[in-house]
Amino acid sequence: MNASFPILIESANTSSLAVLKKDSKCLFESMIQVIDVLSDESYSVPLATLSKNSLSQHVRHILEFYIEFLNGLQIGSIDYDARKRTHKIETDKSFAVSEMLRIQNEINKLFENKSIFIVCSTHQKDTRLQLPSSLFRELTYCNEHSIHHLALIKIGIKAHFPDIDLPNGFGVAYSTQFSVRQ
Repeated sequence: MNASFPILIESANTSSLAVLKKDSKCLFESMIQVIDVLSDESYSVPLATLSKNSLSQHVRHILEFYIEFLNGLQIGSIDYDARKRTHKIETDKSFAVSEMLRIQNEINKLFENKSIFIVCSTHQKDTRLQLPSSLFRELTYCNEHSIHHLALIKIGIKAHFPDIDLPNGFGVAYSTQFSVRQ
């Protein structure tokens, strides 16, 4: 049986954007809370549980999706595959946190929905698609994508650093959190 959720049907408006901004803020705050308690080594060491990837590589991946989102808004087309793969985010916790704060500051400046395009790769090596989307849809995507990678970070922490306490709901989809509460 599917969980019953309240459905809010409204046109995309500034109150919708406020909710999406708050979601990204909560995600960044929980990441900062976890990064603050990790040692530099714990943050950046490759972990067997994560296929020899580090927690910091997942943090970088999360942040670079938001960076490409913001860059794409400037030109009207988002290409998440154009990520710079900034190694400094993986090796410097302070820099990663400053990037989160910078990104959140930029997100806070957004004031209305707008149409944009996304460019995406396909299973065909030489075929990329340009598809219509919107600011709201892509910010939602970045937030949901973050939760997915926070879940991976959570797996790595629980397996390798079990003494670290994680914030409630860390790496758990909102729909799962709501269905568990019922």
